Amino acid sequence: MLARKPVFRLHYLKFIDETTRLISTTPESFQDMQPFRYALACVLRSLAPEFVDSKSEKFDVRTRKRLFDLLLSWCDDTGSTWGQDGVSDYRREVDRYKSSQHARSKDSVDKISFDKELNEQVEAIQWASMNAIASLLYGPCFDDNARKMSGRVISWINGLFLEPTPRAPFGFSPADPRTPLYTKYQGEGGRGAAGRDRHKGGHHRVSLAKLALKNLLLTNLDLFPSCIDQVIFPCFIVHYMLGNIVLQLRN
Repeated sequence: MLARKPVFRLHYLKFIDETTRLISTTPESFQDMQPFRYALACVLRSLAPEFVDSKSEKFDVRTRKRLFDLLLSWCDDTGSTWGQDGVSDYRREVDRYKSSQHARSKDSVDKISFDKELNEQVEAIQWASMNAIASLLYGPCFDDNARKMSGRVISWINGLFLEPTPRAPFGFSPADPRTPLYTKYQGEGGRGAAGRDRHKGGHHRVSLAKLALKNLLLTNLDLFPSCIDQVIFPCFIVHYMLGNIVLQLRN
């Protein structure tokens, strides 16, 4: 639909551009920006591949790279060794907001309840952002170091595969009614989501890593030799992905 209806596509691109600018430049409170972060991640998770297929000039490599960096800054575990400044800035915002709310209440029960709700909100945004990152990898690679099997993209995907103790996000909606509902382990299938991960356990990050790697390799076939030669990813995963991509290209 986005390819057939350019006006419709432009409306979504305008939303992405304005929301990104709002989050990056508006000196609003942390809590006011959280629903916008979640909304931006959800839209990118679903539509980024379609923008690439539509060959939109407003969704070029530089735009995808900028969005990748922004989304990665909201993910404070896997891949956080890259872009430390962004991660620490966001983390500091979370901590400042938490401290300010604690200072307003002397009830320890209220503090515990608030911390739980805030953690659920932060993790829901992180999981949506990770899914959006996987979608952004569909298209011409924006990381030159990927061909050397180093850099942010490769390290992020590899970190998902090597995560020693996968931890599921809470995913439930926080107390703030402005934040959309979030279904735990939500998946929509296709290129734009993590797929229907029915295990609801430690496999959800691996499923996301497979999707990210598939999106990257499907649109950057020149990376296949490096992936296999460097053995950064598990060999059976790479060969499995190769078989799937060959079948998809034939179809």
